[in-house]
Amino acid sequence: DNINHLTRRDQSTIFRLRTQHITLNNHLNRIHPQHTPECQLCAHHHETVHHHLFKCQALDDIRKALLPPWPDKWNTL
Repeated sequence: DNINHLTRRDQSTIFRLRTQHITLNNHLNRIHPQHTPECQLCAHHHETVHHHLFKCQALDDIRKALLPPWPDKWNTL
């Protein structure tokens, strides 16, 4: 696993993404029920890691610029 070659900060970010424990609204709603789980960018009913990285239409341009078009074991989380 190439994660061992990353900085501790990057390793922590990937771990948080993999476990869904990152400051996106769906996770914040689990901690504080008064916090809305909706995506503030597109009003999707749940702002999850999957939604944020792959589905949110408001982030399409950024996603196309930063994520590889063909994921493989070297460039995926």
